[in-house]
Amino acid sequence: MTNEINIQIINVCDLNCTWCGKYWVDEPIPYRYMDNDTFKTIVDKCIDAGIDTFCLTPMHGEPSLDGSLQGKLLYLENHPKVKHYFFATNMLRTSTIRRLEDLTKLRLEVSVYGDCRESYLKRTNCDEFQIFFDLFKDFVSYEHSYDATIYLRYPEKPKPEMRALLKIAESNGIEVSYNETHNYNWGGLIPEGSLEHEHPPSQKKGVCPTAATGCIFEDGDVGLCYMNDIKKSMIFGNILEESLEDILTSDKYLQVIKDMTNNVYKGICEKCNERF
Repeated sequence: MTNEINIQIINVCDLNCTWCGKYWVDEPIPYRYMDNDTFKTIVDKCIDAGIDTFCLTPMHGEPSLDGSLQGKLLYLENHPKVKHYFFATNMLRTSTIRRLEDLTKLRLEVSVYGDCRESYLKRTNCDEFQIFFDLFKDFVSYEHSYDATIYLRYPEKPKPEMRALLKIAESNGIEVSYNETHNYNWGGLIPEGSLEHEHPPSQKKGVCPTAATGCIFEDGDVGLCYMNDIKKSMIFGNILEESLEDILTSDKYLQVIKDMTNNVYKGICEKCNERF
């Protein structure tokens, strides 16, 4: 276990990406949301266990759709034992992004799914490119106290207008990453060959970093994978009912880590093609 953990605060998104795991399940995933009182309790219990870095990126969702997000962020920002916190956003919410300007412990990750209406619509099934692009232009230009990284989530070479904005971003200290252009199979949920720009099978070795991080769902359930376990198939306990230390020293959890140490991957890990 690292000193970082993921907390799943919401599972609603305003995009409809066909490579998202929610489109490959047999039944719709129930609505999941973590209220702020529960969030604070979970954060405090994590800090008691030595956690100081928090990821709020949902497995499938947009954090800014949480109407109480600001309260969660301020709790982390003002907590003396929190070192960093971060989340990814599709930047379709002006008011939310603007309220982040003075946060110093935040690391914001901005996902870019296309550089024109056609490419954006193709990947997201959402005809909101102009909204995104106008907000993105604003974002790369204004000053903010937090660190930020832009992830290009499409493989084509950026068009001139997008390249110009990326240069502005880099000149303002925003990192630009081209390492997230392939799609993944959501722990083997999506059949091989079903995705455009699919990542090839992963040569897994040792403990998966996502498993080492772990996640906590809206009801306090502690799970293994915040990236792919959309059905919550690998749960080890509930942090609202027991300590995080007890959960992470349980026989069930330690057996999974022991298996990975020996390059044995079971459950959703067996066919997963996430890189590590």
